[in-house]
Amino acid sequence: MTEIRNNYYENLKARNQLFETGSMVYGNEFYRLFGDEYFHARKFIDRVSLIYGSRCCQNASLNEFIPKIIIDCRKVYQLHVKFLNTAISRIQQVHDYNMLSDYPMPISIVNFYSSESVGYALKKHLHFLFGPPTMLNKYELDIPPEIINANLYSKLNDFLDREEGEGKEGEATSNDKENIYKYEPHPFIPEITTKNILDVCKRDGIKKEEIAYISSSATQYLPDDPQIIKERFKAFVLSPLEDRQNPRQRPNFYAPQDQIQVYRLPLEKYLGFRPPTFMPPSTFIELLRVIISGRSSSWDWAIDNRVPNLRIQDLYALPSPWKNSTENSPENFAKIKARRTDNLNLVKEALINLNLQKNNLIKKSQSQQIKNQKNHYYQQKQQGKDNDTSSNKLITQSMTNKIIRKRRYSREERNWRRQEGLEKFVFSKLKKNLIFC
Repeated sequence: MTEIRNNYYENLKARNQLFETGSMVYGNEFYRLFGDEYFHARKFIDRVSLIYGSRCCQNASLNEFIPKIIIDCRKVYQLHVKFLNTAISRIQQVHDYNMLSDYPMPISIVNFYSSESVGYALKKHLHFLFGPPTMLNKYELDIPPEIINANLYSKLNDFLDREEGEGKEGEATSNDKENIYKYEPHPFIPEITTKNILDVCKRDGIKKEEIAYISSSATQYLPDDPQIIKERFKAFVLSPLEDRQNPRQRPNFYAPQDQIQVYRLPLEKYLGFRPPTFMPPSTFIELLRVIISGRSSSWDWAIDNRVPNLRIQDLYALPSPWKNSTENSPENFAKIKARRTDNLNLVKEALINLNLQKNNLIKKSQSQQIKNQKNHYYQQKQQGKDNDTSSNKLITQSMTNKIIRKRRYSREERNWRRQEGLEKFVFSKLKKNLIFC
């Protein structure tokens, strides 16, 4: 802190001298309290990266086992471009939260397969691997799949090197202070691999029983006691996909193939209502981080300090006992439950009555239609009209007692034969007339 203070006073003295001499002073650094080396955007990110690296090294030096976070991307490459970009941005969000946390956890991105659309999404959203958007080449939009499939962050030096701005190609800059044109990934960025969950955990010495797949669609709850969670689980697997629309994307569908148990966080118990059907993986990780790090053993504290929006999300959709804390009693809950069952019974009775009325109306309309057809038939019969008209085709045998004959030939064949016979008869008559003439 003393170094920053001394630098500030030295810069302030130099600026005052420029003011006294009447010099024209413009620029970013002149009107800042501190120098550009502390609060420049690129320099600030570098300092955050140093702090993140020091915390990771500290955890490694203490030989403290930290649970592993695994992001399962087995269905990402099959997504549409819109949902693919959303999934990749969620992975970047997980790294951002982990980098700014005081308890960073190792992250592995497994089952990651490349394609052309995946390459575009990676370069656009995965900033910890390719750098921020200002670092990317505006004219280079595609990434070779072989670079992504192989060791990604070790083969990107030549791919990411570029020179800034509108200058001439091949002309290097000599300004070391603003040398922000070359991006090198952080040594502790998440691991990206095509291996599956079991292979990565086996490499790190994690057993199959010590893996927990976290999903909102699971039926089994994670234990409430933080001590049990620490002792029992050493790896937590999450998916960046929304599984509410496609059941085949749910972990319940493909996690049993790896013989991994699927759990859900016990949020309903502490919220009083069911949370959203999908929450991003960063939300689950922040809740687990509080419990695992020992910052607090209370899920209520974790919800209030990490995801407080869950408390007020469905406030206006809840009944009155949930809004007022003084009325949160079992008697009120029982009354609401009984009222709901009564309303459901009324709805069921109304639906049954509607179905009965509908069936009665259908029967009446059918009987009335049959009567109308009979009356129409008898009226035509009295008037002496032909019985083979089109209006009588709807009348069945039971209504008219008419004998339906089984013809050997169809109507079209009979008409064709009748026409053929008529032509033969006319031709024979003409032939006779010609002979006698």
